[in-house]
Parts: sequence; C-alpha cells; structure tokens
Amino acid sequence: MCIGVPMRLIEVDRHSGLAEVDGEVRQVSLALLETPAETGDWILVHAERAVRLMSEADAQDVTNALRAVLAAMDGAAFEHLLGDLADREPQLPEHLRP
Repeated sequence: MCIGVPMRLIEVDRHSGLAEVDGEVRQVSLALLETPAETGDWILVHAERAVRLMSEADAQDVTNALRAVLAAMDGAAFEHLLGDLADREPQLPEHLRP
C-alpha cells in the first residue's frame, strides 16, 4: 500500500522544494506536479515526490485520517479525528447511485 503525507512547501526551487510537516523538513521533487507549486502550497508527498497539490482543508482531512489509523493501531481513541464521518451513513459515490 502506498501512503502519501500532506506537507506544506516552505521553499521552492524550480523542480524541487523543501516541505515541512510537524517540524520535519524534507527535500521533495516537484517534477510530477501538473501545475507549478509555490511556497505555502500544500502537497501530497509519496517517496520524496509531490504527487499533487491540495487544499489546506484536504491536507487536514488526510492528516487526521492518518493520525486516526495510528491511534487505532495503538488502541487509543480516534473518533474525534474523523469528524467528517461521524454520525452519518456511508454514501455511495455519485456515479454509483441509482
């Protein structure tokens, strides 16, 4: 399974940049992005490569989901991290609805 981690760009230099999350800074390639990235943008990073730009809200949702998985693995409470899923029934994607 591949997991991408949301990170914020703190420096951009053509096709690479420095990205940060939770105090950890990494050099990442920006070569796979369809549109140019700028300092302050949120990116989804897999294997030191930015695979897509994302909104801050999407970055927070993915970060919370990753934290929920880690909490569940530790036997800790995680429901508070999945507020967008709590107290609602699962929904089919629009293209699968009758």
